Amino acid sequence: MKRIILCFAVLLYTASVFSQDFDIKRAVLFDSTLLHPFKVQKTVSLSAALTDGVVKETDRVLIADFSEKKIAFLYDQMAYHHVAFKDDAKAWMISFCLACNSGAGFYTKVGNTNYHFEGAGLYDGMIILKDYETGSLWNHITGECVYGKSKGKKLPAMNLLYSTVKDALLKSANVEVAISDMSIYSKAPFYQLTVKTLPDYLPDPNKKNQADLGKQFMRTIAREDTRLPKMTLGLGVWSGNNYRFYPSKAIDSANVIIEDLGGKRLVVYNNEASSVPFAFFTDAKSFTMKGSEIHLDNGFVITEKGVENKKRKVINPDKPLQMFSRWYGFALTFPATTIYPSN
Repeated sequence: MKRIILCFAVLLYTASVFSQDFDIKRAVLFDSTLLHPFKVQKTVSLSAALTDGVVKETDRVLIADFSEKKIAFLYDQMAYHHVAFKDDAKAWMISFCLACNSGAGFYTKVGNTNYHFEGAGLYDGMIILKDYETGSLWNHITGECVYGKSKGKKLPAMNLLYSTVKDALLKSANVEVAISDMSIYSKAPFYQLTVKTLPDYLPDPNKKNQADLGKQFMRTIAREDTRLPKMTLGLGVWSGNNYRFYPSKAIDSANVIIEDLGGKRLVVYNNEASSVPFAFFTDAKSFTMKGSEIHLDNGFVITEKGVENKKRKVINPDKPLQMFSRWYGFALTFPATTIYPSN
């Protein structure tokens, strides 16, 4: 345990480029052997994994919404790995931070370079990434390089959606899953620490005592946005230069929210099957409840299976970038964010 604490406290990173936006003095950089990214060799059918007993319906998963296919990752495994990647024809990775419960998916080729990443340390109370090719530091939510030789470059991003195995299969039978062999890491000190702290950080907005950030996290935050308690759970949404945070309890109170975001109409609701908020763009103006179904006035219906069109076929609707996150992570990443409901 002493070794782990020392790893959190070491400030070892140096570079020739200084950014006024990124303060390297606040970063806590880990020893390169502390975290181990998950190199994905193959994916298998999530349905088959459930049938074979490899996963359970109640298992928490993170769904990478890639354009070619949806890939699920086990939440508990990503809490340790922080990064999963695959050197495919269209190379990709996902990143995830347990403390702030946020992450995203990215295509990792920029120009002629395919970047490879690991969790490198903490900044603003969140994981920060480092690429092996240049040693530069990258934001794990926006995919932007914030420090080092690659500063200013940005990875194409996509959603990483929180779900459960049951919910994922309700919405699509074609979801695949990438499963890491965690026995390799069972004796690693940081893995043991992750297993110990995981229950405290599981995202449950109804939990009376939310986990807090330790000193090693707080020392990396210059100024906290105190408009909400920092560990408040909610849906953070962004589209273009528009950013909005919907606290989970505010969504519960409203039941369904339809409002404008940057000139587009947005629907925000709590997914019945996973109890996690979700947002998509719509041309609907109002809704009615019919049992547990949400009927929009444009003929679309929201059920536990997802969003159905007028023919009652489940579709993948147009949606903004979004993450089920804690307030501090979203607010520090997007300081211009507004909060629902507006004052």
